[in-house]
Amino acid sequence: MSSPLILIVEDEMKIAEVIRDYLNRFGFKTSWLTQGDTVIPFVYEFGISFAVK
Repeated sequence: MSSPLILIVEDEMKIAEVIRDYLNRFGFKTSWLTQGDTVIPFVYEFGISFAVK
Protein backbone atom coordinates (compact mmCIF):
# COMPACT_ATOMS: atom_id res chain seq x y z
CA MET A 1 0.00 0.00 0.00
CA SER A 2 1.49 3.36 -0.99
CA SER A 3 1.57 6.37 1.27
CA PRO A 4 -1.15 8.99 0.86
CA LEU A 5 -0.19 12.08 -1.13
CA ILE A 6 -0.73 15.28 0.80
CA LEU A 7 -0.71 18.56 -1.08
CA ILE A 8 0.73 21.56 0.74
CA VAL A 9 -0.43 24.93 -0.60
CA GLU A 10 1.68 27.62 1.04
CA ASP A 11 3.55 30.64 -0.33
CA GLU A 12 5.90 30.95 2.64
CA MET A 13 8.83 28.60 2.03
CA LYS A 14 9.80 28.13 5.70
CA ILE A 15 6.24 27.23 6.73
CA ALA A 16 5.91 24.80 3.82
CA GLU A 17 9.23 23.17 4.69
CA VAL A 18 8.20 22.63 8.32
CA ILE A 19 4.89 21.08 7.27
CA ARG A 20 6.58 18.94 4.60
CA ASP A 21 9.32 17.70 6.95
CA TYR A 22 6.79 16.82 9.64
CA LEU A 23 4.55 14.87 7.26
CA ASN A 24 7.47 13.11 5.58
CA ARG A 25 8.76 12.02 8.98
CA PHE A 26 5.49 10.15 9.49
CA GLY A 27 5.67 8.45 6.11
CA PHE A 28 3.44 10.66 4.00
CA LYS A 29 4.33 11.68 0.47
CA THR A 30 4.02 15.42 -0.06
CA SER A 31 3.86 17.91 -2.89
CA TRP A 32 4.09 21.66 -2.48
CA LEU A 33 2.44 24.42 -4.49
CA THR A 34 2.85 28.12 -3.84
CA GLN A 35 -0.25 29.41 -5.63
CA GLY A 36 -3.87 28.42 -5.13
CA ASP A 37 -4.73 28.72 -8.81
CA THR A 38 -2.45 25.75 -9.57
CA VAL A 39 -4.28 23.37 -7.22
CA ILE A 40 -7.09 22.21 -9.53
CA PRO A 41 -4.81 21.31 -12.46
CA PHE A 42 -2.48 19.48 -10.05
CA VAL A 43 -5.34 17.48 -8.54
CA TYR A 44 -6.63 16.48 -11.97
CA GLU A 45 -3.17 15.35 -13.06
CA PHE A 46 -1.88 13.63 -9.93
CA GLY A 47 -4.80 13.13 -7.52
CA ILE A 48 -4.31 13.72 -3.82
CA SER A 49 -5.43 12.21 -0.53
CA PHE A 50 -5.52 15.46 1.44
CA ALA A 51 -4.66 19.16 1.07
CA VAL A 52 -3.19 21.56 3.63
CA LYS A 53 -3.28 25.33 3.25
